[in-house]
Amino acid sequence: MVSHAALRAYGPALVAVVLALGLRQLLAPWLGRGYPFVTYFVAVGFAAAWGGRGPGLCAAFASAAATLLLADPAGSLALATREERFGLLIFVLAASALVLLIDSRRRAVARALAHGELLRTTLASIGDAVITTDAQARITDLNAVAEQLTAWPRVDALGRPLDEVFRIVDEQSGAPAPNPALRALSEGVIVGLANHTRLLARDRRVWPIDDSAAPIRRADGSLL
Repeated sequence: MVSHAALRAYGPALVAVVLALGLRQLLAPWLGRGYPFVTYFVAVGFAAAWGGRGPGLCAAFASAAATLLLADPAGSLALATREERFGLLIFVLAASALVLLIDSRRRAVARALAHGELLRTTLASIGDAVITTDAQARITDLNAVAEQLTAWPRVDALGRPLDEVFRIVDEQSGAPAPNPALRALSEGVIVGLANHTRLLARDRRVWPIDDSAAPIRRADGSLL
């Protein structure tokens, strides 16, 4: 008995192959015997992006079988010559390479998403306010404590310049204080906040804070 997971993965792949076969038959009056596999590459790419390596390879071999077994032997899709059979072999190899490429990209994206989810979970569990930015000092994340102190909901803060959300001033003069995160980004060093600094929240509350900023680097040392 076919499991629900297998049906969900392989079903759309086979449907895509059937649709590709039908489309190729419709295009036969214009394409003739040329480009017999042109529509199948789309089906294979979709199957690999949808279900990964297994469904992608399934779609590749099903496409080859569809061309050999389901096409009208007397029609424009018949593989009667050595060149056409060689073309079928090339299609299988090229489609398999396409599947491996898409599956590799798919796995890399899944790993990146998992890493991002781990980072968000870690930030959410920290008792201090934490804000992360990109290299252009635009906010990429903030945890619940930072939301409370800045009065900026995460969904509103994402993508905004850091100094728009994290507004700090000198306790005595009220003048804007140097933002340590901007220096950390420009110089690539860990920077602490000057003493007697206050945070101006979006809702006009004022918080005395202690703060530090640190650069996050990629494996090659470049600033992330």
